[in-house]
Amino acid sequence: MRRLYRHLRPVPSAFWREIRALELRGDRFNFASWRAASVMLAITIATLLQLDNLVWAAFSGFMVMRTELNVSVLRGINRIIGTMCGALVGLLGALVSANHPIVLMAILFFVSWITLMYTFFSRFSYAWLFFYLTISMVLTCALTDPDDIIFFAGTRAAEITIGTLCSLVICALRAKTLPRPVLRQSTVGRAFNPIFVFNEMWLERYWILVGYAARVGIAVALQPLLIALFSDSSAALQQSLTTVFVVMMTASDNIYKGQPSFLHSRIIFRIVGCIAGSLFGILLLSLFEQNFLVLLLFTPLGILIGSQIEHGEEKIGYVGTQFALAFMMTYIQGASPATSLTPGLERLVGILYGCISAYVVIECWPLGLSLLKYKERHPHHFHHYHHTHLRRLRRHRRYLHLLHRKRNRDI
Repeated sequence: MRRLYRHLRPVPSAFWREIRALELRGDRFNFASWRAASVMLAITIATLLQLDNLVWAAFSGFMVMRTELNVSVLRGINRIIGTMCGALVGLLGALVSANHPIVLMAILFFVSWITLMYTFFSRFSYAWLFFYLTISMVLTCALTDPDDIIFFAGTRAAEITIGTLCSLVICALRAKTLPRPVLRQSTVGRAFNPIFVFNEMWLERYWILVGYAARVGIAVALQPLLIALFSDSSAALQQSLTTVFVVMMTASDNIYKGQPSFLHSRIIFRIVGCIAGSLFGILLLSLFEQNFLVLLLFTPLGILIGSQIEHGEEKIGYVGTQFALAFMMTYIQGASPATSLTPGLERLVGILYGCISAYVVIECWPLGLSLLKYKERHPHHFHHYHHTHLRRLRRHRRYLHLLHRKRNRDI
């Protein structure tokens, strides 16, 4: 708990400084404005098509857009393909796990484990993320409302596609882009197949990643049991399944470091951002009578705030992302005006369950013990890894230095 508190302590003051630094001009505001336009276009088209879950289209409109068009296109393609494949596999899994909670937990463990392993090695980790997210949502729907499972899967695929395409259209209309350096994971691009687990040489080299993926699988598989015992809410279950995987998903570099500080900071940032965004959405719901015009007027406000915090200078960008997502979850509740506080509260409950589960699993099965045994067996790997990491860091610093010099010349 001390480590969590150490990450929490500077967040409120940093968040307040970001709020005070909000501006109505400059690069951050311009980019946030384009993202708000993307979200509003996605909401409008989804409303015209009479789709139910407008927030999925809004999420896609917000998350796909990046400063570079080619990066946005790649994210959009990965998001759509991952969602489509996840919907199909989720429907097949629902047939097997119908009315069998133990089978559901086993499927969730296997899907989360294999998905995380692919994110370690694949260049298309964003597609694999949405593959898992869609499967977990479809399986949750099958558990609570099996009659509407096909409609649910089709609606999610349609909403994600609409939001992604709207984001890409707005991104293409954006005149100036600023490239952002991307640091690759140390194992990205290497071959992976589930059969490799039965290869002794491969398992000897990567078993620490296999063990971490097993931790994630255990935390994911426990969510239906925890929600059934304490909450009994399908929306909370969806959020807890999402939270556990997203919070624990990381680059293989962080696993080999053996310090779960990335997990602690992500837990704190996700909780703080969700609480702040939900409270802001609740405030607007209580102050103004809701209709579609009010929705179009105030939705960009939350997106502008969240996006500027995400790209601020206080290094709490994940708080800004969660602020915007929680705000949209609370404020955008369907084609009709929002009248209930339940969606935002259910998201908060699911996030709390997911964060607590991730923290407990990592504390009960620490990374440090596994890493100590791994170092004893493979000291040469860490020597090579250390020098590889230093070379990558030097290249990144040289890139930033050249980018800074180019900006100064342009000015």
